[in-house]
Amino acid sequence: MEECSVCLGPADSSTVSLPGCGHSFHLPCILTWTQRDSRCPVCRRVPEGVRVLTPSSAEQGSLPRVADLEERIDHHRAECRRYNARRRRVLHQQPHLLACSQKLVGVRRSMRRVVDDAQRSYDSKCREVWTRDPEVQLHKGTLRNLRRRELRLEAKLDGGLEELLGPPPVTTLHELLLD
Repeated sequence: MEECSVCLGPADSSTVSLPGCGHSFHLPCILTWTQRDSRCPVCRRVPEGVRVLTPSSAEQGSLPRVADLEERIDHHRAECRRYNARRRRVLHQQPHLLACSQKLVGVRRSMRRVVDDAQRSYDSKCREVWTRDPEVQLHKGTLRNLRRRELRLEAKLDGGLEELLGPPPVTTLHELLLD
């Protein structure tokens, strides 16, 4: 992993992997993300070991306290700071490792530039095809017609069901936390 998919910042020692899918993020980023959505920000799967907390379980006190989570994050950040300080000291004591580290930074910078250039080229070509290709235009027209049909049928179904069953219950996504 070269960057956190939540904040788009570079990977560092505060990086953690989700169980199951293995995608990696900064710990504070993924903890913030899971307050809004239980799924992995990359593959959209619910990671192994994630519990969806219902209102009844939240009322029973099964949610960790925010202060406990903040304390865990602070502890993790302090560990990362200590490790990075030791890493800097070792790099300055070992010139061959420092040179290797500096080359690695340069290679990663070059890779990011190439990826950015490739992405711009890809985006440009996609926009061109999306706006000018006759086959794509035909599919877009068909899709617009199907979308209108979908909306009409959905409204008809919802109206019929609401007449027979009453309004549907409101569904909200509850806070999810990694164990």
